[in-house]
Amino acid sequence: MPAERLHKALARVGVASRRDCEELIAAGRVAVNGRTVREPGARVDLDQDDILVDGNPCHSPVNGCTICCISRWVLSPLPTIPRDGPPW
Repeated sequence: MPAERLHKALARVGVASRRDCEELIAAGRVAVNGRTVREPGARVDLDQDDILVDGNPCHSPVNGCTICCISRWVLSPLPTIPRDGPPW
């Protein structure tokens, strides 16, 4: 994964919003490779750098997919829907 700005990387893994991540960094609560970082623009690579927020590690998000389930509930005045489908 290419290097990106620290606050953006933290926001992408779900630590907080980018603005809130900037505040965490400025407060000295973020360490990269064992060193406290106070500049949100510092470049990091989530796959290679060890990033800790309040002592908890941040991991690179796993490549995956988002699943969206859509339920097809139908409110109908008919007691049942005919086998050949709804009348509309």
